[in-house]
Amino acid sequence: LVVTLQRGHVVAGQVVDGQGAAVANAIVSARLNGDYLELRTQSDAAGRFRLQGLPGEGLELEVYGQGFQRLRQPLERLDEGRPAIGIARV
Repeated sequence: LVVTLQRGHVVAGQVVDGQGAAVANAIVSARLNGDYLELRTQSDAAGRFRLQGLPGEGLELEVYGQGFQRLRQPLERLDEGRPAIGIARV
């Protein structure tokens, strides 16, 4: 049996609220065709996050934080810049 691994893609960005302020401790999860991948992270104090090892297409990020509405953001291609993910308060 020969297994060939392919290098995954990276998505990094910042979680911000409706006024553009960073949202710390937001959970950012990756979904592929509606199914959760076992990849998730938490935004830092500046709202920054980074996920790696992702496939290049068919992805969606799901972002939520305490006091905020859950947001799903489709990503068409991962090689086009860094997304800023905005979430709104509940």
